[in-house]
Amino acid sequence: MKNVFFLSLILICSKWASAQDTLYRVDGRVQIVQILEETESQLKFKPLNGAPNLKYSLSKSEVLKIKYASGKTDVYAYNTPSPSTSGNGYAAPFAKADPLSANFKRRFINISIPDYFAGSITIAYEYFLKTGDYSIRVPLSVGLHTLGLNKFSQNENEYGRQSYYRESKIYSSGIECNYYPFGQGKAKYFVGPSIEFGRFEYVDNNYYSSSSTGPIMQASFQSLLLQNGFLFQPTREINFSVTIGLGYCRTRFLHKDTNNQYPGGDTYATNANDFAARWGLNLGYKF
Repeated sequence: MKNVFFLSLILICSKWASAQDTLYRVDGRVQIVQILEETESQLKFKPLNGAPNLKYSLSKSEVLKIKYASGKTDVYAYNTPSPSTSGNGYAAPFAKADPLSANFKRRFINISIPDYFAGSITIAYEYFLKTGDYSIRVPLSVGLHTLGLNKFSQNENEYGRQSYYRESKIYSSGIECNYYPFGQGKAKYFVGPSIEFGRFEYVDNNYYSSSSTGPIMQASFQSLLLQNGFLFQPTREINFSVTIGLGYCRTRFLHKDTNNQYPGGDTYATNANDFAARWGLNLGYKF
């Protein structure tokens, strides 16, 4: 199952890695395209979200800039809005470009606030490509119970809360591929797949009476989710993000074989497949 998770991530990321150019028009429209040909006055392109045989021509006078898949950006300065003087002598207003759309930092670390209240410390490192359209994020979460910082944590039984949010979580980690369809800026949307894996402790109450408590055992889990969120950057360094993810989780529980049902070993395993949901509020620092 873990191989299926990683194969899914590779297929999705490889699709994203295909040639994509971003066309910014003077009228404010932004298109994801593939530039086919460029002359002194014309562009020929095809939109990636349209029929594969459709091709268009566009005058360069209608183009503000082109951000190529290679990371190169061509800006057509003669089409850039500039202040003009109206008849009363005052400068007419014009839209200012977001300074973070091109001048952004590519590495940052953040910490999850909700995870702390769920019994874990979660930090993550995220790296952006030059274009600002894609990033790779690697989180690491360690349970406060494991660190000896949560003396009031409880070991739930097999049917407790979701694996990721267990108070007795030992650790979890994973990898995320995020796509920013509108590039970087003060407030930008992102979406992408996330793979998680981790371990936690639980109380094994199988074959134990209600008056007795079973042994403490370990369980492992793997999750595949689709995450959505918004990244807010009030400055080049300080940022915070809001995320929500939905997907699938597979948990493997180890049980104590008290009834000798499985000769040759003192433990056996069962699997549980569940719906998974995550949400987060992360504070970060870019560098």
